[in-house]
Amino acid sequence: MNRGTIQLSFNFIVTIILAVTLLGLGILILRQLVGGAEEIKLELDQQTEQHLAALLEQGQQIAIPFSTQTVARGRSHLFGVGVLNSGGEGLFEVSVELAKGVREDDTEMTPQQLAQLQQFAWLRYERNAFPLGHSERRSVPVLVSVPKNAPSGTYIFNVRVLSNGQPYDTVKKIYAVVP
Repeated sequence: MNRGTIQLSFNFIVTIILAVTLLGLGILILRQLVGGAEEIKLELDQQTEQHLAALLEQGQQIAIPFSTQTVARGRSHLFGVGVLNSGGEGLFEVSVELAKGVREDDTEMTPQQLAQLQQFAWLRYERNAFPLGHSERRSVPVLVSVPKNAPSGTYIFNVRVLSNGQPYDTVKKIYAVVP
């Protein structure tokens, strides 16, 4: 056998071993980063749940602990809406709609401009009715996704809760500030 062939085979084997080792290290580092991000997300969710529970325990029928958030274009934020049934058993339903837009110069957006913005999927949340017994509570996550072409300003969303088809408590507000 030729000495050059053996050396080429040996170099190939060493290269494969190094590549597999680097791939394994890369996967390990990526897993640690993703795992750390998931832990932070869980902590934020737990923090929101704790604030919701505290507000509902104070007797609020509808609670939104962090109702104002800055959300960059193309990004989204998850708001928590808590509902406490202070009456008899019933079917509850959450409704969220874009109500108003205010530009940075404090001028209000026209209904036509808001109608154009509403064609994008700003909101994702559970629209189905859910049952709640007396003194039961439920958290409803509301995802607000800001389109990439949304003008800078503050977007105000009305949060309504219906109980057996009737308004339940007052209308609450969610504010998404787009820088």
